[in-house]
Amino acid sequence: MTDRERLLAAFDAQVRAGASGPSQMRVGSLTVATGPDGGQVVGVAATTETGSLAARLREVFADRGEQIQWPLYGHDRVGDLANRLRDAGFVAAAPETLMVARSRTAARAATDLRGVTARAGAEPDLPAVAAAHAQLLGGAQEQLLPVFTARLASDRWRLFVGDAGGQVVSAGWLDVAPGGDFGVLYGGMTLPQWRGRGGYRAVVAARARAAARRAPLVCVEASEASRQVLAGMGFEELTTVTTWRWAPR
Repeated sequence: MTDRERLLAAFDAQVRAGASGPSQMRVGSLTVATGPDGGQVVGVAATTETGSLAARLREVFADRGEQIQWPLYGHDRVGDLANRLRDAGFVAAAPETLMVARSRTAARAATDLRGVTARAGAEPDLPAVAAAHAQLLGGAQEQLLPVFTARLASDRWRLFVGDAGGQVVSAGWLDVAPGGDFGVLYGGMTLPQWRGRGGYRAVVAARARAAARRAPLVCVEASEASRQVLAGMGFEELTTVTTWRWAPR
């Protein structure tokens, strides 16, 4: 087994199988983590009943009035599942790249800060973070705020922000599963007028520094816009990921 294969196996066993959510439910052979923002398929799906499961997931979450997402990774062997998801009404988000780095390496990455300070986030920061998320990544601020409030109150999640004179201009979340090898970076974003000033790198480095106390590795599903920045901080590409989503109208 190559180093890449070992990392992917560890990622599947620890991060995908341990996706956090207030609760879990079973739909056929699938485990689905559920929370205030809907559901997400946990772990690696078998190929045997994926066709029927796509339609079944849609029915279950239509009854719940919630969205459901199913991430498919480049190393998954799931036959024509993407076509089955499309037929069931799921829509694919833009492909991203799963990247991984040593926590201490990413934490030491040089940052050229221009008026931005990275710090731990707190509850008073949440309205600004929710507003920025709604503006840049989609969603409604009033719906995101309770999701982020519940996330911040959990034992696993930590928020970090880039602060420019009291204004939140960049933000990102860190999730570290107990006993795992990975700190997982989620939701990294920077307001357009503040890009190129080092805020994104600083928030990544701050999360990596916090993760290093508990996990030797950090991973992130990177957009095309952030992939080159992360590569410059010591992150390496492992595979691709495409998230398929269905939401009630």
